[in-house]
Amino acid sequence: MPLRPLLFAAALVVALAGCPTDPAGPAIQIGTGEPGEEFVPLAGGEVLFVTQGPQGCCHVWGSLRVSGIEAGNPDDVSEVRNPTMEFELLVEGASIVSEGDATQGLETAPASAAPYTHEFIGRRVLLDILNDDAFEDGVDAVFSVSVDDVEGIHLSASVDVLLEPHPFNE
Repeated sequence: MPLRPLLFAAALVVALAGCPTDPAGPAIQIGTGEPGEEFVPLAGGEVLFVTQGPQGCCHVWGSLRVSGIEAGNPDDVSEVRNPTMEFELLVEGASIVSEGDATQGLETAPASAAPYTHEFIGRRVLLDILNDDAFEDGVDAVFSVSVDDVEGIHLSASVDVLLEPHPFNE
């Protein structure tokens, strides 16, 4: 066998060894849920609660599930292979998020989450509002998330939600 095809075949095996082997390919699902709890998928028209924090800030809980991307290391926030996620919340086309991005490794998702392989549950998405008074009667909004991994894969998802104050807000 000539040397050139052999070198090409060896290079191809090495290149494929570094690729994700997820047959489902890149995919993303947006949800909610607090840290330490279960992922709650969001479908159109569902309520997303605005929570009043103890320091007076308001936030919503953002969560996501993904497949087909470099998930990084959830135990090391300084890991250079961690993906960057960004949550956005639009009311009447304008963002009300003051802080919604983070670079963080993703946890392995449970088998029941298939086709998704990794998840992040409970990102506190800080809102640029003083209180939840404007949401007393419910307000239509668009909640979205995007994820960028170190391999250059970009995923995004959005859902129409109804913002309401959390029942435990004072």
